[in-house]
Amino acid sequence: MTGGALAGLLCVATLPVTACATAGKAAGGRERPPDWISGEALEWPRQRYVLGVGVADDRATAEDRARAEISRVFSTRVEGRTSAYAAETSTSGAGRDQTVQERSVVVDTQSYTAKVLQGVQIVETWQDPATRQVHALAVLDRRQTAARLREELAALDAEAGRHLASMGSDDRVSAATGALRWRGVQRRKQPVLADLRVVVPDEKQPGADPAVEARAAEALARLDVVVNVEGDRERTVEAGVGRALASLGMRSRPGAGTGAGDVAVSVQVSVEDLGEKDGWYFTRAAAAVTAAANAGGRHLAQVRITERGSATLQGESAPRALRRLADAIASKLPEAWAAE
Repeated sequence: MTGGALAGLLCVATLPVTACATAGKAAGGRERPPDWISGEALEWPRQRYVLGVGVADDRATAEDRARAEISRVFSTRVEGRTSAYAAETSTSGAGRDQTVQERSVVVDTQSYTAKVLQGVQIVETWQDPATRQVHALAVLDRRQTAARLREELAALDAEAGRHLASMGSDDRVSAATGALRWRGVQRRKQPVLADLRVVVPDEKQPGADPAVEARAAEALARLDVVVNVEGDRERTVEAGVGRALASLGMRSRPGAGTGAGDVAVSVQVSVEDLGEKDGWYFTRAAAAVTAAANAGGRHLAQVRITERGSATLQGESAPRALRRLADAIASKLPEAWAAE
């Protein structure tokens, strides 16, 4: 079988147009590669398509690499978070519970790009008769992708509008909750806007309204939050709660009992000595954090976290566990409070 015949067998058709590579004959009778091998394609102009070319010894791998080339265009949008510690976390917000287990090193990767790349199609393949390597061309239609992204933005804007209405409430807890969730929608819009900038580079995109952001900041700053931490060595953990609330734009003050302020944040801390093994001392620190509105007892957020600390000095493992516990609270309490 000739190289040209093999190339013909490798052609695929996933669009309502021919997907076979248009190779011709160069001087001397050698087969000329299709134009897209060099990065430009008359049939698939870059003004209308995002292009990706993959090369491999077999077609499946070449196609995967072509898709990966398009994915790389959106790579700045991929968000990764690595937690290099062991933890068990249970969070709940607005009546919904979620349990997350993390062990050793956990990479939590979130990317809206996966949804965008559902529109990627392999439109041509070609095998080099000399090297026998397979080349694949992947395309992403800019216009269709932009339409999907605009639909997603419209849905997010509608959601933001509902939270904006809550910000106008006379109830300070409702107004602050609306502010938190409005900000959450703005964060979720950013990766979608970033994808749209890739697909339609020249399109002007409006940013968040500074006046609305100022209203959100005011609603959060008005909230009177009282924090009560009980249990072992609570000062370190209290600092973590303070960082969590500050990151949300809330001011907090220490208190005792219930009934004071708009919101009561209660924290119960426990520390357990796990003993020594192979010259290392281990400690487990745990905290149960609950935020609730004093008026009506409305549940706002709950976080339960367990952290471990280790050290070669007996007195160091507990402080390390508590510092990790405080850091985890500072990270996870805002997430739980802002959750739907």
